[in-house]
Amino acid sequence: MSNIRLYQIYYSDATQAALDSEYWGLDNSSNTRPDWREYWPIRNFLLQTELGSEENYYGFFSTKFKARTHLAKQQVLDFMAQKPNADVHLFSPLWDLSALFQNVFEQGTYFHPNLTDTTHDFLKAIGWNVDLSALITDSSNTVFCNYFVAKAAFWKEWLALGEQLFAMAENPAHPLSQKLNANSVYGEQTVPIKVFIMERLATLLLATQAKWSINAYSPFSLSSSTTQFSQFQIEAVLSDALKIAYQKQAIPEYLQTFFHLRKMIDQKLGAK
Repeated sequence: MSNIRLYQIYYSDATQAALDSEYWGLDNSSNTRPDWREYWPIRNFLLQTELGSEENYYGFFSTKFKARTHLAKQQVLDFMAQKPNADVHLFSPLWDLSALFQNVFEQGTYFHPNLTDTTHDFLKAIGWNVDLSALITDSSNTVFCNYFVAKAAFWKEWLALGEQLFAMAENPAHPLSQKLNANSVYGEQTVPIKVFIMERLATLLLATQAKWSINAYSPFSLSSSTTQFSQFQIEAVLSDALKIAYQKQAIPEYLQTFFHLRKMIDQKLGAK
């Protein structure tokens, strides 16, 4: 598949040296806008590069890709070759976080308060009528860490949506600018909430637009998170299967059982 270009983003001499040799390097060593994290170098690439055919594939990974997924480039290519016409190929780790929450926005809000509310305000501002409280995401449409490879057509739509978020955050006069630029705790760092919304835009497109064909690598062979949720692998497998089944057949018992499992996990963790 000669129409596939896979990149790893580097920020310094040290991260450039850590690049896997089989990937193209995407230079972000100037890192002039660290507040946008990976969106900044990917955005610049997409705005400045002629992507060619809509059928060309692009992927932009961090240097942690292999450590988090246990996948070498050839394994990525081999998996893509199984469904060579899919629009988007997913390689998302953190199976516990994708499976044990109703959707990626609820999951994000668990760690970053106000994420769902701010995302709702953004979507309302651009005229998207999406009920995030009813949205269901699972391993068949979830993107974490920007670990996906997609046709140029998808990247263009992703960028168009991202640029609307970017414009609001960059305009101090916009009513949402302050909320989008508000910091949230991420480990020992603080990161603007806009970054966590941006990281979920690919999932939002896949979960709300049926036109995209998706080829998703099993997340359960990839890394879990380092959170307390990683102890629940059996529950995660069941939860993911229940969400997939519900979306295919809309049998209410599937979703009810998912929430029952979730309640059991919350009780074990001492959640209110």
